[in-house]
This record gives sequence, structure tokens and C-alpha cells, in this order.
Amino acid sequence: MKNQEVEIRALLPDKDENFHDELIQTGASKIGESILEDWYYCPNHVTDFSEIEMKEIGTYSLRIRKSTGFISDEGELNVKIISRYDDHSSWEEQEVKVSSVEEMKKILRSIGFKKYFEIRKERTDYILGELNISVEKIKGLGYAIEVEIMTTREKSSEAKNKIRKFLSRLNINPDNAVPKSITNILMRKLSKF
Repeated sequence: MKNQEVEIRALLPDKDENFHDELIQTGASKIGESILEDWYYCPNHVTDFSEIEMKEIGTYSLRIRKSTGFISDEGELNVKIISRYDDHSSWEEQEVKVSSVEEMKKILRSIGFKKYFEIRKERTDYILGELNISVEKIKGLGYAIEVEIMTTREKSSEAKNKIRKFLSRLNINPDNAVPKSITNILMRKLSKF
């Protein structure tokens, strides 16, 4: 079963709206645009981001997402679980659609979780073979790209190499790669416990 998400993210300080044309020139197909609203949750007892930092195997992030505009409006509950120490480019991912984002928030609160961070992004999604590509415009941060492949744990290194080659084709500076996640950068600054 392919439940290992392998992804590499990079900030795009030197890119603008024309970057979408560059993606199409690689053969990628645009599949949609959406606005994403994400709410991250942690146990009520947490008082600092360091307590939920995803490093150890088995540590996780718990997120509710509302997606508006791409295919339809929908919500989901998602968990990403570290499967290799401090590796934020390959982890186990599970998610389920939810019919009511507001009801899911109430459920999490009732079982001992609180919201500590939220983010809103404008996203354009593309596909190229097994590569899922998302270009995001994030308020206060600018443009970023995320390229992912869903695979098995055994094939995660191979998937990382495929993604790196694709980013190289786009002339994305490897120094702009984000070792954890772009969301992690903002969480460190803006989380409230």
C-alpha cells in the first residue's frame, strides 16, 4: 500500500506568476486551483512548540483542512507520522474526508485537543506522471513549491531522487529547499498555545 508521502519543498524568492508557464513547459498539466485553510491541533497539555516538534519516530501532526474551489468544497482530517528520525521529506500519511469541518473541530476539542496554528494558502496543483506538484502563494512568505510522490517506505529514496531531478529541471536553487516544511517555518513564529 502506498501510504508513504515523499515530498520536497522549496521557497521561490525569485519566481513570480510566470512560474506557472515554466511548469507547463515541463509537460506538467494544471489540474486545479484552490484556497486551503488549515488548522493544526495538539493535546491540551502542550504549552510550547518544542513539545510537539516532529523529530522522533511516531511523532505526528494533526490537521483539519478546508479546501475551496478545486473540484468542490471539502474538508479532511489528516495525520502525518514521522517514520525516520527528523525526516520531514518522507512520512506515513493517513487522511479521511469529513463532511463538516466545524463538527470535526468540536470532536477534537471534546477529546482533549486544541488548535495551536492556522494558515491560509492559494494553491495551484499540477501533475506530471507520478509527481504531484503544488505551487502556493502564502501571505507574508511569497511563493513556494511542493513536489510529492506517494509510494512505499522501501521506495522513498528513489522517489526523493526523482523529485530532486525535477526541481533541477526547473532551475530551483537547492539552497531554497526547506528541510522540514514551509508550514513548520511559520509554526515556529506564529503558534499560540
